[in-house]
Amino acid sequence: MLRLAGSFPRLPPPVRPISPAPAPSQLSLRRVLLLLSSAGFSPPSCYSSPSFAAMAAAAPPVAKKVPRQLVEHGDVRVDNYYWLRDDSRSDPDVLAHLRAENDYTAAVMSGPDAPDEHIILDENVKAEGHDYYSIGAFKGGRAIDFIDPTYAVDPEESQFHSSVLRFHYSSMRTPPSVYDYDMDSGVSVLKKIHTILGGFNASNYVTERKWAAAADGTQVPMSILYRNDLVKLDGSDPMLLYGYGSYEICIDPSFRGSRFSLVDRGFIYVIAHIRGGGEMGRKWYEDGKLLKKKNTFTDFIDCAEHLIKSKYCSREKLCINGRSAGGLLMGAVLNMRPDLFRAAVAGVPFVDVVTTMLDPTIPLTTAEWEEWGDPRKEEFYYYMKSYSPVDNASADLYL
Repeated sequence: MLRLAGSFPRLPPPVRPISPAPAPSQLSLRRVLLLLSSAGFSPPSCYSSPSFAAMAAAAPPVAKKVPRQLVEHGDVRVDNYYWLRDDSRSDPDVLAHLRAENDYTAAVMSGPDAPDEHIILDENVKAEGHDYYSIGAFKGGRAIDFIDPTYAVDPEESQFHSSVLRFHYSSMRTPPSVYDYDMDSGVSVLKKIHTILGGFNASNYVTERKWAAAADGTQVPMSILYRNDLVKLDGSDPMLLYGYGSYEICIDPSFRGSRFSLVDRGFIYVIAHIRGGGEMGRKWYEDGKLLKKKNTFTDFIDCAEHLIKSKYCSREKLCINGRSAGGLLMGAVLNMRPDLFRAAVAGVPFVDVVTTMLDPTIPLTTAEWEEWGDPRKEEFYYYMKSYSPVDNASADLYL
């Protein structure tokens, strides 16, 4: 939603510097703070220093003997305002503002912007669409409804003294579009929409948001696209179900022209926003990595079973697709439930997990330990081996 600016509340106390390895720096938009950050697959760290004018002398950016701790931000919203979350549990002033532990977040802030008279919050609300906006004050304001139930929005850099926000919009049925939104008047103007050749008409297609119940009760979102004059929704339609679920990556329900080759022939196309991705907040990611990686696979299976039960498709016409870490997903679910799928397309699949993670001479291996675990440790070795596609494939599963 889009909200207009008003008075801004007082900021909470800052989190103390915690990262021993700062990476690139930048100046804040108002050029009063120097921001330093470091990041990997673990939560990023970010801290600030006063402006250059206020600094008497150069000093080390990180205090000595500060233990390495994890800090994440933007995942907790209380009283309509985002507070910092300190996972080191070292700052009670910040912790006092937290929501209940172990909750999945309804709205995830991926990045703020601050023009002269407005604050722009970049959100993903209930996986309805990545880069979903609240603009302006933290309380009240004017809301703008987008035209599709699921969509993706991507902003351009705002001019500091301008009241106009330009953003790019698309959905699974709406081609890429450019809008200018006036934050003072509340008027949104379509400036350009990408032309799709071949007589494309967005009104011929339907997009939906559905939820599948996982075995532990977690509700897993799915984005669905089909052509309304070609499907019967009686279980006889063919389907391509796509999944990824790793590295906290959000698979946006945005426009992809290549999908329509199948959709225009009667296929239903579905994205399963499974755990391991970032669609529902940091915990959504953490519950699909390391020693909880199997949630990614069981979520995908539960989505498939929900779609079959809801008569979107049948086992005989259910095809699945994933690339790279999504290729690992393909191999894992085929080993776990070979009876559930008719066909699978695994692009550049990561299927020999244990062997790869045991070889630190491979350039990416050591960095990947934060995602999959270090198999030199017994608990990670046996857990990886329990789902690694190569280690669990057998001829009798596929005959």
